[in-house]
Amino acid sequence: MVLESIEIINGILGIIYVIVSIVIGIRLMTKYFQNKNTIFIYVGLTWIGLSTLWLAASISFVLALTTGRGLPPIPYFLIGVSLIPFFLFTWMIAFSSLVFEYYKKIVLGVFAILCMILEVIFFYLLFTDHSMIGVQNTPIDTDWGIFMTIYLILVIIIALITGGLFSYKSMISENPEIRLRGKVILISFIIWALGSIIDTIFEFALMRTLAIFLLIVASFLWYFAFNLPKFLKKRLSK
Repeated sequence: MVLESIEIINGILGIIYVIVSIVIGIRLMTKYFQNKNTIFIYVGLTWIGLSTLWLAASISFVLALTTGRGLPPIPYFLIGVSLIPFFLFTWMIAFSSLVFEYYKKIVLGVFAILCMILEVIFFYLLFTDHSMIGVQNTPIDTDWGIFMTIYLILVIIIALITGGLFSYKSMISENPEIRLRGKVILISFIIWALGSIIDTIFEFALMRTLAIFLLIVASFLWYFAFNLPKFLKKRLSK
């Protein structure tokens, strides 16, 4: 299969986004060993999980370049979609621990049920009518079906609401460093949501380029939110 120039650009950007997300996620998780705070593990896993759709696209892109054929639909969707509920749940652990600690068990119980429902529907459609999940136009471009469109929009809405509450909790802190962290988290969520919406709804290759760029920017902001540069910490401490 011959890929167009814009598809090659998007494929390369997709690989960069996945690598950046994995590196940032791992670096955040390693902060657990410095702070002994499990929140870093959960937020690190969450950010890695947000890139799984592009992980599938990146693998498919590499295969298309090397073998002439991308990933078939079933493995593509398995890699890209099947673990989203797990990573959504890891985010809810971090969120409920900091924002709704008193109601943590209830929040996690509700989301555990939601995640199981999404997973059951996904696997049912995967092996019965995967066109309801999506149709691959190219190795890296998928026209999402009605189920996945609703699924992804639901995830984006949940991320925006919980991310907003998470940020607000930080922004009302008396600690200026935590307040700044809350602002950066909010900006990263908004940029990530905008990139994800563009990636989900629009089928034009140029729009996908914009989407990936926004996702990469959001990744760096997410990392800086939990790992503020030293010069900023010094300024805030004055």
